[in-house]
Amino acid sequence: YLEFEKQRSPHTLSNYNRDILKVLGYIHATGKSLAEITINDCRLFLGEIKTNSTIDPVSISRLLSATRSFWNYLMTQHQYPHNPWSHIKMPKKKRDLPVISEAKELGQFLDSIDTQTWIGLRDRALFELLFSTGLRVSECASLNYKNIDFAAKYTEAFEIDITDEHKTNIKWSVGAEGNADLAVDTK
Repeated sequence: YLEFEKQRSPHTLSNYNRDILKVLGYIHATGKSLAEITINDCRLFLGEIKTNSTIDPVSISRLLSATRSFWNYLMTQHQYPHNPWSHIKMPKKKRDLPVISEAKELGQFLDSIDTQTWIGLRDRALFELLFSTGLRVSECASLNYKNIDFAAKYTEAFEIDITDEHKTNIKWSVGAEGNADLAVDTK
């Protein structure tokens, strides 16, 4: 079904097969049939997995996804009454904090940009603007020349008119430090 109907990759099929066999082994050990499994059985299984192994949240999410898909298949193809796995929440994935570069590294990076070409000047101006104002990359990418009030920069702030992903116009006054104004001035 997964191979032909859903066209999953061989790697996905292998992982799903291993995950489903793990679940089926647990269910067999409980002495219950597949149709008798409840949400509590699902929670007990996940609790056992978390305490008896070093499985990471991404693998648990994949196991839940595989098991939900398997139960949905049983419901549609074999008239199983319910999918107890559909009520189990996915574990939160660990998100690492971004690594902040040192000022010296940023300076070396900016100095490595070839400002003898128009592209180099543009890149230098964009990076200076990003680093000195805290704009998001998407906001910086959506900037047009007409969106920046260059006269205001001498008051240590740029007036920037940004249209975000929801098509909302936002006017920002952002301080530009260091060489951002010089890089933008260079054109």
